[in-house]
Amino acid sequence: MIDALVALGVPADRVGRKPDHPGVWIDPIVPGSGPDGPRKIAAVGVRTARGRTTHGFGLNVTTDLTMFDHIVPCGIADHPMTSLAAEGFPATMAEVVDAVVAAAARPWGPVTDRSEVTDGARDAGPPATPDHRSTTPAGPVPTALERRMARSGIAPGAGVALSARKPAWLRVQATMAEGYLGLQQSVRDLGLVTVCQEAGCPNIYECWPTARRRS
Repeated sequence: MIDALVALGVPADRVGRKPDHPGVWIDPIVPGSGPDGPRKIAAVGVRTARGRTTHGFGLNVTTDLTMFDHIVPCGIADHPMTSLAAEGFPATMAEVVDAVVAAAARPWGPVTDRSEVTDGARDAGPPATPDHRSTTPAGPVPTALERRMARSGIAPGAGVALSARKPAWLRVQATMAEGYLGLQQSVRDLGLVTVCQEAGCPNIYECWPTARRRS
């Protein structure tokens, strides 16, 4: 993120890490607090649950900074948040995505699937339409899901609408029977991680009771 911000015009000597504080900062070594002291421009998050870690970051581009007045962001009360726009380095989301991807590619290798990161880059056009898709003079911009479906040879919109009631053969009854609950407790007691739970398998209520009886 630091390299990306430098590529977007932020002077290298004004962006970096701040001792004892996570994230990326503007003027991190400036003494004092308040709007003229260090200002946080990006946050990094790591979550560990059930033996798995998930990671993410938030980089403020054109963020409405007044919303941070209602909370203590990142638990840091004496230093404010900032954004690229607030610091005088305007950039579109598409430009930021390109800079972040380019910076990430240097240590980790080329990014081959940008479907998720580019989906957030559609703020350069007019506001989103009621179906949450942005529009351009050429027409609506496909969503990330629509692009993945197209690459797989599936015509977007050809399936059953999300609001439609699914056919009986597609619905699975969630039966909290003794066999299911017993195996669930055994898995929890042994500290196991199963693909059934991780993937949210809808057939778990049918196969787990059977596995319990066999065990």
